[in-house]
Amino acid sequence: METGKKNGNNVEMKSPYSSPLVTLRFADGPPLTAHLSLLIRHPKLAAFCNSSRRIVDLGAFSGIAGHAFVEYLYTGHWGLQKWIGTDDPTVRFERPELEIMLELHAIARTFQLDELETQTRDSIELAARRVEVFPLVDAVKKAYPRPIGNDQWFVGWIKTCIKRVFQDPRALSTASSAPIDFGDGFSAVKVLFNCMLETYVEALEARDGRDAAAVPASRPEPASPDTPCAPGEIHDSRPESAPAVAPELDGAVPEAAPEPEPLPEPLDDPKCNSGEPERLPGAEPIPEPTPEDTAWLLSSDLLKKTKRKKTEKKKKGTKLKTKGTVSHYQDEMAPVPVAPEEMPESLPPANGETAPQPEWGNFGGEEQYDEWIVLKERIQNGVFKR
Repeated sequence: METGKKNGNNVEMKSPYSSPLVTLRFADGPPLTAHLSLLIRHPKLAAFCNSSRRIVDLGAFSGIAGHAFVEYLYTGHWGLQKWIGTDDPTVRFERPELEIMLELHAIARTFQLDELETQTRDSIELAARRVEVFPLVDAVKKAYPRPIGNDQWFVGWIKTCIKRVFQDPRALSTASSAPIDFGDGFSAVKVLFNCMLETYVEALEARDGRDAAAVPASRPEPASPDTPCAPGEIHDSRPESAPAVAPELDGAVPEAAPEPEPLPEPLDDPKCNSGEPERLPGAEPIPEPTPEDTAWLLSSDLLKKTKRKKTEKKKKGTKLKTKGTVSHYQDEMAPVPVAPEEMPESLPPANGETAPQPEWGNFGGEEQYDEWIVLKERIQNGVFKR
């Protein structure tokens, strides 16, 4: 916009590029200029511009970093612009890019430029992945030797770089074998870090050596010669597997496994091998059952069956008739043949003779009387014979 133009509130508006120029001096290289209107936007920078001389001393930072800083003031993004004209021997153009980023981070922390600090953090994290650990330590020592304020990000970033070295065997081996430079720029921190890496690598190698020595190396098996096979014979050319070797124990004595108990030997006693049951001394043998016992057991089972069937019929509501005839028993019960020698002597005769009728009071009631009638009918029909 043009200088001297007024807005709706009758306030004169000026272009930011119409403001006076301020000189910025750095540690090396020619001084740079920037418009005052760009510097007073930031409170910390405005405090350096109150003098009438219009000169800001930034001698703690290099000219390359100052050039990128002025680029940020005008565009909002830092960048490395190419120099025009003849080479200036006072300016180090070959400075590592990581050092320039760390210097910009220091400028952002000094003047509380939050946007520039965020940009430099991202750039530093990306560039550090391509730099080995000791060049990284040198860049930090030169560009950002002392953290400004409570810079928690810087502490976390250093830890991340160290972890990456320990997790990468190739980077760890390269870093531990790097020679220590005791010339200009000697750093006790670098020596301490180098010694720490060497000690860590030696501890890893010693541990790997113990692990390798604990497991014996397997001897190469000799190649088996080709053996001709007969027709129909199958030949297995695979070598026999060697028995597994138990790993050495560190001073521990393995416990012996318990031996299995021996099987009992057969006895030579003829009594035990005869198959006859062993009898205790003084025990009498059990007598064999007589025919009378067998007949008595048979008649007892018959009476029990008759009593059980009658009970079942009573449950169904059928009343059996027991006076004058017992033919209904003959239809339900099949005759059971009994040998003559099994006939009990106590039963009445079966040759047509009538058995003496017991009195009613000699039985336990109507049920026992019915059972006696059934038994009598069987004797008359020839089921039981002497």
